[in-house]
Amino acid sequence: MGEYTKWTEKTAKNSRDSWKNLITSRIDVALERVNRDNLEYIELCQQQQKGESIVDMLLKKLDKEEQDIVHQYYDKEIEKENYELEETYMQGVKDGICFLLGLGVLRVKDWSL
Repeated sequence: MGEYTKWTEKTAKNSRDSWKNLITSRIDVALERVNRDNLEYIELCQQQQKGESIVDMLLKKLDKEEQDIVHQYYDKEIEKENYELEETYMQGVKDGICFLLGLGVLRVKDWSL
């Protein structure tokens, strides 16, 4: 593999990592705001906590191997949801740019690349 190809791949990876870090930080900010200000969301969280204690009680009835399977399932579910959140955020960024381009607020020809 040539040096230029290695450099290009490294740059692309760094760019993806930077975008992922930005998206994650912005999602965290949005969720913090929702947690603090949205009464409907706070009520949903409280209901979830009540359900969590019931689930914990049911999990204790399972043997260790079965508990591990359930925990692994939920870990993968959270990982999938995080991926979906990141993709949703990226789509929102793209939609926002297209919207501003459509309004004429942004013009691609003005950008120096």
